[in-house]
Amino acid sequence: MVTYEANALDALAVEHDIQVIDLRRPITEVAVAVQALQPELILVSCYAGKIADEILEIPRLGAFNIHPSLLPAFRGPVPLFWQFREGTGQFGLSLHRMTSRFDAGPVISSQPVEMPQGVSQNEATRQIAAQIDTLLNDGLPAVARGDTGGEQDEELASYQAFPEVTDFVVWTKWSAERIFNFMRATAHLGQSYACQIEGQDMQLRHALTYSSKTVSGFIVQQEDTIEITCSSGILLASYY
Repeated sequence: MVTYEANALDALAVEHDIQVIDLRRPITEVAVAVQALQPELILVSCYAGKIADEILEIPRLGAFNIHPSLLPAFRGPVPLFWQFREGTGQFGLSLHRMTSRFDAGPVISSQPVEMPQGVSQNEATRQIAAQIDTLLNDGLPAVARGDTGGEQDEELASYQAFPEVTDFVVWTKWSAERIFNFMRATAHLGQSYACQIEGQDMQLRHALTYSSKTVSGFIVQQEDTIEITCSSGILLASYY
C-alpha cells in the first residue's frame, strides 16, 4: 500500500483519480509511461530538475515550463532567491518551450508581477502563482495556433545555481530596502547573513524594519538589535 502526506501533490492526484508518474524511475520507464498517456502538451511548474529529451519529444504541441522570472534573466532552479538578492524589482513569469538547455527555449508569453515590500518566500510564491492564469490564458492559445515563440537574447541571459553560504552575505553598500527584502524573503532557509559593519564582522539574524531616510554617522547597537546605515536608508535587524 502507498501512503501519501496530507495536502501533498500526489495525494491530490489520487483524490481526483489522476495518474502519478515518479520521475525518479529509470528514464526508459518514465518515457513509456508518458507515451502511454498520448499527451498533446506537457506543462511544467516548480520542478527544479531537468526533463529528459526523450520526454520533451513526446507531446505533439511540445513541452513548456512556467518559469518565475522574466527570461532570459535569472535562469536556473531558484530564480526567486536571486531576484531578491539582486534587488532587481523586476519580478515576473515566463512561459517558454523546453529544450535540452535549462530555461533557454523560446518564450511564448511573459507576465510581470508586482512584489510587495518585505514578503516572505511563501507570500512571494503566492504573488507569482496568482498571475499564472493570465500567463496561460495568453500563452496556451498561441501554442495551439502553432506559435513557436521568441528566441531568447543570450547577451541578456543570466543563470544562477542553488545558493551557497557565501550567497547570504549582505553589504552596507546595498540599500536598506534591498537588504530588508532579501532577508525577509529568504528567512525560511535559516541562514545567518554575514555583514561587515565599520570593520566588524557580524552575523545578522532577522530584518525587522527599514527606513528610506539617508542618515550619516553612527550605528546604534542595543542588546540583540542593530541599526545599520546603508548606502541608502537605515536597516534595523537582530543579530547573533
